[in-house]
Amino acid sequence: MVQPSGISYGNVDLHKSLVIIGPGHRAQTSMNATVGLISVWTGGTGSTIMGLQLSSIGGGGLGSKVHDLKILRNYFFGTTMLSTPIGNNREATGWIVEGNIFVEPATCGGCEVIDLGYQSTHNFIFRHNVFITRESGTTHLFGHLNPTSVLYHNIIVYRNPAMFENTCVDALFQNNIIWVTNSAVTKVDQNCTNCQWVHNLTYHSSATLDTLPGTNNLDNTDPEFVNVPSSAFDYDHDYHCAPGSPGASAASDGGMVGVHGGSFPFTMHGWPQDIPTMIDMILDNVSLEQGSNSTVRVKAAGGAN
Repeated sequence: MVQPSGISYGNVDLHKSLVIIGPGHRAQTSMNATVGLISVWTGGTGSTIMGLQLSSIGGGGLGSKVHDLKILRNYFFGTTMLSTPIGNNREATGWIVEGNIFVEPATCGGCEVIDLGYQSTHNFIFRHNVFITRESGTTHLFGHLNPTSVLYHNIIVYRNPAMFENTCVDALFQNNIIWVTNSAVTKVDQNCTNCQWVHNLTYHSSATLDTLPGTNNLDNTDPEFVNVPSSAFDYDHDYHCAPGSPGASAASDGGMVGVHGGSFPFTMHGWPQDIPTMIDMILDNVSLEQGSNSTVRVKAAGGAN
């Protein structure tokens, strides 16, 4: 359990399999739990990271092998926000990235916000996330997606010149909303070779997009969000598609496309799912003699979803 703090916890090296639970990135108090880079090494396989504000999560040093990582309900504010291990003999498989918010604050000059590395990266699932890129710059949102990469029920607000670095092949996009604001972009799937597009909705603020390949996509269709007046991120935005709008019934199951479709309870505050959120902890005795007792008072809320 990571306490809220007005001071960042800094960078973290994760060498053990842990469940790390923050208070949510829009905590009830005025403070979140903020972390810099979390580097996950081989020993961190099987870890869960949730409810934090953090710059980025990356694979550990050369040749690290990180499997079955769960990254849930965090707010990312770095440049390269998610990356896999580097170097020879690296491996990364079975990562689930769900319910997060990725907001690019500054361009990294041609890198990828999500960079999955190379041949030994498999079975990555991105679902019910919000991705928002910058107005300008040469950053790509995705790099090295492959046939085992699945992107499901996300909202992608793309404001840069190109979404994909040219290493992306055969990934599956299903039930997503893709909102393009850059007037120079007319081809959503550019550089995503042979990617599969099924039941997605695309929208451009000021131009007409090329028709997506694939089946049952809604091209150039306003998602009619309940309350999203601008493409910049704001916690007061409501990414539900309004009742009766095209996006409200465009998913493969007949339900809503985007983060509020499917069965995952997406929240804008990032509170951990199914457990109470700790919002205060008070130590009545901050200085103790050895062998004496202390009283700890904890205040928590929620836990339903």
